[in-house]
Amino acid sequence: MSSAGGAACQEALGKAAARYVKKRATAERSCLDRLAKGKLSGNAAALCRGGLVGGAAVPPQDVRTAGKLAKARAKFHQGIETACAPADLAQLDACADTAADVATCVSAAYGAAARAATRLAYGSVTAISGSTDLACQRAVGKASVTYLTAVVKAMQRCLDAVSAGDLSGNAQELCLGSLGPAGVTPPTDSTTARKIESLGKAAV
Repeated sequence: MSSAGGAACQEALGKAAARYVKKRATAERSCLDRLAKGKLSGNAAALCRGGLVGGAAVPPQDVRTAGKLAKARAKFHQGIETACAPADLAQLDACADTAADVATCVSAAYGAAARAATRLAYGSVTAISGSTDLACQRAVGKASVTYLTAVVKAMQRCLDAVSAGDLSGNAQELCLGSLGPAGVTPPTDSTTARKIESLGKAAV
């Protein structure tokens, strides 16, 4: 990182993105819990998750959820503009170099992560009649959001260490790992890998 301003911008962007994914996943979970309780009816994906069509974001059909997601994205955008001058953003290896474009591309990627987490936890959930089954579904949903946000924070701590010069090497391999035909390859940074492994055990 070539300046203190760029480093501060990078750290602020990471923190803002972590807050966004937590708010997004929590909003989706709340909507899906209402489906499971029978307070909403319809397609889980369309009502609660929304998605992308032709690269454009499509909000959830549930007005309450759509409002929460719009508010979270606006807060994320505002956070980037507050913390990052244009010259600072230009120094980053981010997906864009303006606050508006970074907000768009990062929120799309983190939104996809939130949708994937709630899809795995809830599937195409509909009303659940049994109280025990309903409690189980809600517990799985809550644990999935907790796990997702904790993994994001662990990876971002590692990326901040790379940015600060405390770790050296390929940031993707060190902090994020990869997913390929052979399965999941964990981060090569041992601290991050151990943290993610412990989070997975705690979520079971």
